[in-house]
Amino acid sequence: MSKLHHYLSMIVFVSAVMLGVQAPNFVDQYVKRVDAHFQEASSAFASHQKTADLYHGGSVEKLIDHYRAQPDPTFQSGAEAIADSKRRVERFSNEREALQAGLWGQMWHVLWSRDAVLFTATMENFSANVPLNTDAVICGIVAGILASIIFELLLWPFRRLFYQSRKPTRSC
Repeated sequence: MSKLHHYLSMIVFVSAVMLGVQAPNFVDQYVKRVDAHFQEASSAFASHQKTADLYHGGSVEKLIDHYRAQPDPTFQSGAEAIADSKRRVERFSNEREALQAGLWGQMWHVLWSRDAVLFTATMENFSANVPLNTDAVICGIVAGILASIIFELLLWPFRRLFYQSRKPTRSC
């Protein structure tokens, strides 16, 4: 193995490990963001639910219909605000529910089924650190191994550049 190939392999492995240990940290920040939005949305929606409980048998839909039926545009606008508030609570509640799995389930969800707005906000405000816990170490090692395998597979067609051909010498 040439020195260049060796150093490139080491750089790929170490870089992947450093990125891999960030995965649990990113997922944790995403989960916290979802939870914070859920708490805020639930708090804002609570007064509407209370009104629905008092006057419409707990049905927020009936409250919204009541507001929409009013001739006053102020009430009609209020109906849309209540409906939006309800949708936000449902959106964040569904996201929280999807994140109830363990770390690997959470990572799968964040990779493939995430809320795009929350994901982007988490990316923009992500604070990297090097957590020293089992999940981070495992993710780092897995990322390092996968990146090394991919790197080696990508370099396979170019292996002659990294290895000098050795001609057999004749012994007399």
